[in-house]
Amino acid sequence: MRVEVNRFIVKLKLFTYNYRLVELRRLKNLTLKDLSLQSGVYLGRLSDIELLKDMPTEYEKDYIAGGLESDPIWLFPPELVKFQAGQRELCLSSEDVKRLQCARQLI
Repeated sequence: MRVEVNRFIVKLKLFTYNYRLVELRRLKNLTLKDLSLQSGVYLGRLSDIELLKDMPTEYEKDYIAGGLESDPIWLFPPELVKFQAGQRELCLSSEDVKRLQCARQLI
């Protein structure tokens, strides 16, 4: 039970993190292929990032933001820290990490 709740919270936070990227791409009427061509990031890599299978590198963040004509700091907030969960690296804000720790204590 404890692990399931933690995974749900992590997925929810990742969705929030990813929401800006997906919505901005859709607002600009770009397909993943269009964004790939504009940003120089491989199509499969963009797909993995949007599907939350992997997180973008610092360089990819800049390239993707450039392809979307957006500020990389707005698109990928700098307060995100890496949090190890299983074998995946997930990005959560330091506040999210504190909430996860509190949720673990309650369960």
